[in-house]
Amino acid sequence: MIEALLLDLGMIVFTLLALGLARAGQPARTERALILACAAASAYMNVSAADLASPRSVTAYAVAPVALAVVVDRVVAVIRRHVLAEQQPSAWTTPAPGPTALSCTKKSVFLALYRAHPHYGDRSQTSRVAAELAPRAGLQAGTARSYLYAELDGRTP
Repeated sequence: MIEALLLDLGMIVFTLLALGLARAGQPARTERALILACAAASAYMNVSAADLASPRSVTAYAVAPVALAVVVDRVVAVIRRHVLAEQQPSAWTTPAPGPTALSCTKKSVFLALYRAHPHYGDRSQTSRVAAELAPRAGLQAGTARSYLYAELDGRTP
């Protein structure tokens, strides 16, 4: 009984971590894998209380934690896609990026957010938009402002 509660608590903690990373535009592969592991362990523990001779009983005991893991994974993926403002492949189908394989830079994330912003191209809103979007891309406001001015001037900083 205590073990099941610890697994559920672990799923909650890993879910919160994954959501936070998703809002920052990070993949959260480790957290998502740990959520899946907790769900599998919880399903296994739940099945031990089921009538193993009845497939319906086994399914009823196992489906809740697995369904929760699937829902959490989809929520994290959707939030991450929204933050990055671009279509991303599933974190489960792409290999983990190495130090040189990462093509999604803070600058590219920031500029994608800016291009989708309602004040895109409005020079009078540059400072306010930079301060608003910079934390979402992991940038300082001053750096973000420089990127915006360069974007508005049509040059590469």
